[in-house]
Amino acid sequence: MILLLACVEPGPVAPGDSDDSGGSEATLVLPERVQLGTTLPGAALSGSLDLCVEGDGALAWTLSTDGVDASVLSGHTRAGECGTVHIEWAGATDEAALLEGGLTVTAQGVETAIPVYGAVVDPALPTADWTADAWGVWTIADLPSAPFPDGSGTYDDASVLVWRPLGWRDGTEVNVVTHFHGHNATVEEVLSTQWLREQAAVSGRDAILVVPQGPVEAASGDFGKLDQPGGHAALVREAITLLYRDGWVAAPVAGMQVLTTHSGGYNAVANVVESGGLPVSAVHLFDALYGRDSAFEAFALSGGVLRSIYTDGGGTDENNRALRDTLEGE
Repeated sequence: MILLLACVEPGPVAPGDSDDSGGSEATLVLPERVQLGTTLPGAALSGSLDLCVEGDGALAWTLSTDGVDASVLSGHTRAGECGTVHIEWAGATDEAALLEGGLTVTAQGVETAIPVYGAVVDPALPTADWTADAWGVWTIADLPSAPFPDGSGTYDDASVLVWRPLGWRDGTEVNVVTHFHGHNATVEEVLSTQWLREQAAVSGRDAILVVPQGPVEAASGDFGKLDQPGGHAALVREAITLLYRDGWVAAPVAGMQVLTTHSGGYNAVANVVESGGLPVSAVHLFDALYGRDSAFEAFALSGGVLRSIYTDGGGTDENNRALRDTLEGE
């Protein structure tokens, strides 16, 4: 259960103040969201909400918190003053997590919902060196949830690109596109030769791009920890936490998940679809249907959006045609 504890320090209200005055009607001014910021595992997380009144007279208000039993706070604030509500996250903070709660303020019979955000940050999450260019802001950082190292000793490059477009419009969640590169590649190479950031930018979508490093310059579709159950959810959580911690997004909540892959990344995408830990809305295969047809068939039949582009004679054409015929026959 999400638990938010709150205490009120009301702004001064002179005796005899009331909600009814001869001037303009008193109006409550509220923020779009409350930020609790970030904390390390096991530490407290707190913030505040200012309830300010404009106009004339005074305004009575009540506050309820999401998931708290019998927790209704009230205040009576005069125009030109603010009542300050101190908020403390009382749920578990013992492990890395994205936190989302809510407040409901009622005044003059109108209810206003205000989301509350925070994050518990893995101590191993690195400092990020962000670059801004014509397409967005981005970093390549070694994330704990990266595919490698995974204990096998095969690969050890933990690089992950995290990119956010310019003109970002903060909403209530962060949509994510995760791209899995093909064989014999590095993140830096696919960024420069396949124009991933540029394509994401011109799409106009409010979505971040995450590109994990798989096997470095190897003919392998092994994606280490991302092939394991829950691996994709951990990667998405860390990418969003990184952006939230450094001030690039305001709502650290995982939204729609889209997977894209070129060539040999298909196997990892199939694993993520089946057990990555987050619902996947769409999968885009770029000459990548070399196998795992049944996984992609099941995804499409369950309502997922599946797009597969292939070339004649490239090795995936027969598989694509067969899958198309199967799906059309369902």
